Order: sequence, then structure tokens, then C-alpha cells
Amino acid sequence: MNRSIRTILAAAAACLTADAAPASPPARATVLTGTAARDVLHQCSRSTPEAGTSFFAPAPVEIDRLDRAVSSSRVRRLPPGAGTLRTLKTTYAVEVVGIVRSGQRFVYGNYYPLSMQDGVKSAPGTATAVCDGGPRFFGAEIDAVSGHITHMDFNGPG
Repeated sequence: MNRSIRTILAAAAACLTADAAPASPPARATVLTGTAARDVLHQCSRSTPEAGTSFFAPAPVEIDRLDRAVSSSRVRRLPPGAGTLRTLKTTYAVEVVGIVRSGQRFVYGNYYPLSMQDGVKSAPGTATAVCDGGPRFFGAEIDAVSGHITHMDFNGPG
């Protein structure tokens, strides 16, 4: 094998290692199933995507794809009072659900300040809905295959 091919293969292997999928959901993420999966789509201060025909538990790689899409979205700065998307993984917790609509898979995240996570975790298996609360509470959905954002909305007055 010539030197340039070895260099290209080594670079490709390094990229794969750097972007390796997480083995489990991050501690700040809660995967919702059952009734909670449907319930998270009923928010009182913002719109949510359609429920679809069925639900699935998103894989860690899909949760990571959701976070990356949200943190690099065109909404680079959240509405006033909500912080910044660049710090998403260190300042926000998320409840995640997989949705199947017309045979297509989507991943929806219900984001809220990480400081609230202890209270939310004390009620495992239930979806969190905050009426009003301001833009620190928001939801985003991506196409599970392309990673493109298909829905994003923020809570109302805080």
C-alpha cells in the first residue's frame, strides 16, 4: 500500500473515532416511552409536532444528532433570557421521544434548564410540561435520518 493511501486511511479512521457514537444516552437525557412519549407532545405554551402512528426509543446516536442539530441551528441565539444554543449540552436537560409518521422516523426533544433535572428525575416515566416559563423551555424535532430540524418552538411569556 502506498504512503498516500495509508495517510488517507489513517485520517478516515481518526474521524470515525472522533465522532464515535455514544454507548448510552447522556445523563442529562431521559428517553420517554409508553404514555409519556405521547404526553410530551402536549405542551401548553408552544406547538409540538404531530404524534404519528407509533413511537420508538431513540438510540444514543440519534440523541446526539438531535443535540448537534439544535446547537448548530440557524437560531444561534435563543430568545432573550434563554441563553445560547452553544452551551446546550452543559445548560439543558432533555426528554427525548422517537416518533414514526408515514413510515419516517423523527426524534423530538423537550428541552428545559439543567437546574430542573433533579425535580424531573424524581418523577421518572412522566413527561414534563411547563406552562409559560419563557424561552428557556423549548422543543425541537429532527428527521432521524438526515438530522435536519423539522420543528422548533419556544414557550411563551416567562
